[in-house]
Amino acid sequence: MGCKCKSPEFWKGPTSAVFSDLVTLDYYDGPTTVVSKCTACGTPRLLSVISWQPGLSPVRVFGVAEITSEQFSKIKEKLAARERLVAAGQSDLGDDYEESLSGLLRESPSPHAVLASANLKKEIIAARQISEEGLAFENLVERVSGDDFSKWLSYLGIAEVGL
Repeated sequence: MGCKCKSPEFWKGPTSAVFSDLVTLDYYDGPTTVVSKCTACGTPRLLSVISWQPGLSPVRVFGVAEITSEQFSKIKEKLAARERLVAAGQSDLGDDYEESLSGLLRESPSPHAVLASANLKKEIIAARQISEEGLAFENLVERVSGDDFSKWLSYLGIAEVGL
């Protein structure tokens, strides 16, 4: 069967039981893009919001895709470089972090699972394997949709939107 990270149905509960080394790459009133590793086998993952409805629910639906160790390391290095620029009082507008983040989202494989969380660093409310062809990490603005959000919550077996 392999590692439990291969079976999203077992992810419900404390996030730390499934993912370690959570690094927030993008944030909008909460994390929108995160990289992490499996706590057991160390497989790196990309988690990015695929649906969300601000103001209606604190829950965000994240797509989860396996990424390479090289992608994981590269994006963490770019983030660290950006943070050093900001800490030194220099503008971060000239760095290539945003381009690297966009590249990571474009180059990543399609999500193999989805999860719902109101606080990704603490708890996974529900998770499920997906087989939807063509699901991709898109521009954040494209992912804020009421109809889509309700469908994902239903798919994950979450009946109440205002969790």
